Amino acid sequence: MSYRRPRSLQFGSLSTALLSGRKTVIRVPWSARRAVAFRPGEIVPAYDRRPREGGHQIALLRVLERPYHENSAHIPEPDYEAEGFVFMEETGATICNRAPRELWDELRREPRDLCVIRFQVVDIVPGAWSGLEQREPREPAGVR
Repeated sequence: MSYRRPRSLQFGSLSTALLSGRKTVIRVPWSARRAVAFRPGEIVPAYDRRPREGGHQIALLRVLERPYHENSAHIPEPDYEAEGFVFMEETGATICNRAPRELWDELRREPRDLCVIRFQVVDIVPGAWSGLEQREPREPAGVR
């Protein structure tokens, strides 16, 4: 019998953008081996932070296409919106205590290889909004 580690995605301070329908892509510093575990059409849970760190499930997501690696110097400009950064600007929120544009510019100026996962929200967990209001999501490791 083989054991498959459960797959999930964590969103930190971008959880509100996800729940608002304004985040449809995530970039994470994962290896190709970990990335291929996510398959198109698969339903995966979304958390406000890692479950082992007290995170709570906030939504279910459908993976839209096979994850791929991309150098952050080549992130397409329309992904600024898809990453939820426009929503964060509109609400005055920060990511890792930084303005969204500042983080975006750093990703392009200091390139790194990131795994790109495109998804759509299938369902929002009841109470997800009120749960976020009651606790401050900590930032997960990596770029969310």
